[in-house]
Amino acid sequence: MALSDAGDYRVAVSNSLGSVDSETIPVTVLQPAGIDEQPEGGSVSKGGSFTLEVVASGSEPISYQWHHKGAPIDGATESTLSLTNLRDADMGSYHVVVSNAGGEETSNSISLLMLPTITKLTESMTPVKGEDVELSVTAAGTEPLAYQWYHGGTLIEEATSATLFLSDFRPGTRGITMWWSPIRRDRSPATWCGFPCPRPSRICRTTCR
Repeated sequence: MALSDAGDYRVAVSNSLGSVDSETIPVTVLQPAGIDEQPEGGSVSKGGSFTLEVVASGSEPISYQWHHKGAPIDGATESTLSLTNLRDADMGSYHVVVSNAGGEETSNSISLLMLPTITKLTESMTPVKGEDVELSVTAAGTEPLAYQWYHGGTLIEEATSATLFLSDFRPGTRGITMWWSPIRRDRSPATWCGFPCPRPSRICRTTCR
């Protein structure tokens, strides 16, 4: 039946002696639940908030059930899902199922991603000349995370891990040997590939200016 077929019906019965009208027969046509506007994903900072929303139509009452990574979320039975104090575990895929007595529809799966956030950083230090220095960062966010270290505003080539090592630290000088892996990567006698200027290793870069 079409929605336009809904309404009240009756029938009249007659013969040569007269006629009689039936009682009214109400007919209600159910419109199955459907999604008019899909929820949209996005990105959020750690500890932040995000709201997912779906717009559905159909015969009332319409029920909603939100899912995270395929599992139903307890109590998430409204057209909007408000997420607060977000953590890594809250990231991932979300979808919602809308339903009524006429049927149900499942939304598209959307993704919630976390922006990179620095949670721990090496504090300011005053090393003694000639000491080895290690700088490190701990970050949170949707993987994979990329790292890039800078020195005085200048990008350090190949310094792309969470830890940066400085060998033979010499404040105030123009040449500083830098490397960024605690694992020795070549077979040369030099420890940690830390060659003094101006002899750079092909594995661990030396910056000389």
